[in-house]
Amino acid sequence: MTIEPGRVTAQFLDVLELVERAFEIEADDAFIERVRAYAASPVAGLAPEAQKFAERGAHQLSSALAAYDKADDKPLWRDYLDASYAELFLGVTPKATAPVESCYKHDERVLYANEFFQVKSLMEETSFAIPANFHEPADHIAMEFSLLGHLLRAGDFKRAGDFKAAHLDAWAHRACADIIDRDDVGFYTGFANLAKAVLYELD
Repeated sequence: MTIEPGRVTAQFLDVLELVERAFEIEADDAFIERVRAYAASPVAGLAPEAQKFAERGAHQLSSALAAYDKADDKPLWRDYLDASYAELFLGVTPKATAPVESCYKHDERVLYANEFFQVKSLMEETSFAIPANFHEPADHIAMEFSLLGHLLRAGDFKRAGDFKAAHLDAWAHRACADIIDRDDVGFYTGFANLAKAVLYELD
């Protein structure tokens, strides 16, 4: 599957970069301000289904930031946001399952299944480097979206399309639905919908 280059606009890549960053590590002050700037001027002109999720995501991000701005105890709100990231993306509570392709594709919810090795191999083939401070498996949702972005920025639209079809399309929508279902703060709900917008735009 080859992704149409015309769909990969600078504005689209900016949205993808925000998704990559949101899923990779907890939000710091600089990222909160980037999200605030995005919410004030969100992406437009996507395909109808993608635009629907993009608008939903922008609204949810705006609502989450408004709650932050109104919070009497902003450090406590940020603590809740960090705890939300840990639960949703690191699997640190009993009810949570970290969003990893191997877990989602196997009933046994195993780590390091074939999907992990396929993604790791593609990363090596395309000179994609996992950040030194990221310690989750290579087929974690953050790294899969980052790898997709890496391929698109390199202009490797065929390999990006094949990777999306074989990997992200098979599980990321379900993972995003679980993020939305489990998110108590609303911030990552917005990013889950932006992630869905990215996937729909590249269909």
